[in-house]
Amino acid sequence: MANNSASNDLPPKLPLPNIELTLKRYLNAVETFTPPDQFSATSKHVQDFLDDQQKTQAIMDLLRQKENKEESWAYKWWLEDMYLKNMLPLPINSNPGWVFPKQKFNEVEDMLKYMSKLIIGLGNFKQKLENNDLPAEMAPGKSGCPKMKLCLKQYERMLNAYRKPGDGQDNLETSDGKSPRENEHIIVMGYGQLYKMPIKSNEKWLSFQEVFQLLLIIQSEAIQLKELPLNERVSLLTSEKRNVWFEAREELLKVDPTNVEVLNTIGSCLFIVCLDHAPQNSTDVERSQKDMFKQMLTGLGSRYSGSNRWFDKTVQLIVSMDGANGMCYEHTASEGVAVVSAVLNIFNSFGDLNDQELSLDSLNLDAGKKFSYKKLDFKLNDELKNKISLAGQHLDELNVDTDDEVFIFEDFGKSFIKTCNCSPDAFMQMALQLAYFRLNGSLCPTYESASTRRFQYGRVDSIRASHPEALEWTKAMMDSNLGKEEKRNKLKIAIAKQTKVTKENIFGEGVDVPLLGIQRAAQELWPNETLPFFEDPTFDYANKFKLSTSQVPINLPLSYMGYGAVVPDGYGISYNLQDCNIIYAICSFFSCQSTNSRRFCEALTTSLRDMKKLFIEE
Repeated sequence: MANNSASNDLPPKLPLPNIELTLKRYLNAVETFTPPDQFSATSKHVQDFLDDQQKTQAIMDLLRQKENKEESWAYKWWLEDMYLKNMLPLPINSNPGWVFPKQKFNEVEDMLKYMSKLIIGLGNFKQKLENNDLPAEMAPGKSGCPKMKLCLKQYERMLNAYRKPGDGQDNLETSDGKSPRENEHIIVMGYGQLYKMPIKSNEKWLSFQEVFQLLLIIQSEAIQLKELPLNERVSLLTSEKRNVWFEAREELLKVDPTNVEVLNTIGSCLFIVCLDHAPQNSTDVERSQKDMFKQMLTGLGSRYSGSNRWFDKTVQLIVSMDGANGMCYEHTASEGVAVVSAVLNIFNSFGDLNDQELSLDSLNLDAGKKFSYKKLDFKLNDELKNKISLAGQHLDELNVDTDDEVFIFEDFGKSFIKTCNCSPDAFMQMALQLAYFRLNGSLCPTYESASTRRFQYGRVDSIRASHPEALEWTKAMMDSNLGKEEKRNKLKIAIAKQTKVTKENIFGEGVDVPLLGIQRAAQELWPNETLPFFEDPTFDYANKFKLSTSQVPINLPLSYMGYGAVVPDGYGISYNLQDCNIIYAICSFFSCQSTNSRRFCEALTTSLRDMKKLFIEE
């Protein structure tokens, strides 16, 4: 048994915040979008807070106590603030969608063979976790320091977590992802039905052929059954606001003991397989990328495959006969980078599974007798049926309101940016700032996720890209009186600042997580007192990220991940930066008159081309 993982050599703990330095960085981050009078008031709140040494010392004492007791002083607070206390519906607002490379299926069996490979791959990943066979992941340390081992906890939670709805706060239920269980199962959803399907029985994982046989049996049975009416598809409730789903779930538990068993079965599964209806007839074969993207995000609403999701579960694998396939994943347990890393390993191992061996003629279809699969049914009353109907309506409204675009920029990619001696990611972030400035004449609060996996239980902090250097450069780019050299120099300065802010974040010295620690510590110490700094309008506005962004590198052809905007008048923008092109997945809301995903694509195209001109001779 290999022991390459970090189990006996944990990363260090997340460093405690330096309050004075954190607040200095905060002022720098908010200056560009804060009116001068308001910025003066904000600066005074900051200074007043720093001058109260008794309070700042008490806060640091509490944080040190928390650091001594926990693996990460920030993790639980961050998880609550980022996810568990957010009562918005999971689709669009939280769960990303990942589009895998499109496949070609001639027969249903081809689709099920493909899904069987994904199932086997995730099962193999689980076994590697249990056997401690995942390779250690390393990342550069600070300048001149050795490489640092990355925390693997996100992998351990990926298949062993469930986001259970709560009254005002959800609960992330987790089991030990490294402890083997005698039996493991998945949930197969399709054609309005739910099935419990074993993939490990009596300590033995099912083979590729056995998984395929079971899928074939379940699919054949489900498609012959009468489809459930929409108001009986309990899964739609998982797309509701979290407090609404909590109340409905409580009602489900009271109606019949069967519902308790079914919910526990779903919550304890490793992952979910969604066999979708193709949303177009078989002669209308061309589908847009943005349509497939929305299929992963929402199931395209209740009349298509929106009821074929269980949005609480971390991993939902999705496939339809037209070749569209991918994943909807619940974000609370793991970051996209960890999920991508695990799944890419599965695609890389596809060659080890020869589906030519799975001819229908050679199958005796005895897996259904050898391994017990089970159809899952809920017992419902009229009140619950009404709530399910409303959930379907609300999902449809959210689906229709989502203005999504998949934009492929083919003029250049990472290779060209490197020839400019620029950080590729910082270059990308400055392009987003310029596109936003071009449309709005100003910058806005911007979030880019920065991994903090160099520390125990590390997740992310926010790289704030709308700094003064970015504003100075974006203004210069729109000034026809300035020459190329001056614009290029200002871009270099902005990129240097962006790189500096990025490094601060990945080494645990950002703004947002330290500020959260300061705020939560103050709330515990003085529950009946609110510090003026945290009541300041600047603080409220600074946390409404009109640009919510992340780079999600996926080394697969025409594959990308994306998510919704996090505020009503904002954009959710992810990008897959490849050598010769860039794939963007962009979301906003049609209900907002000031945003438009197509218009943003156009502004981004112009911005990227203008940036290229700074580095080439014309």
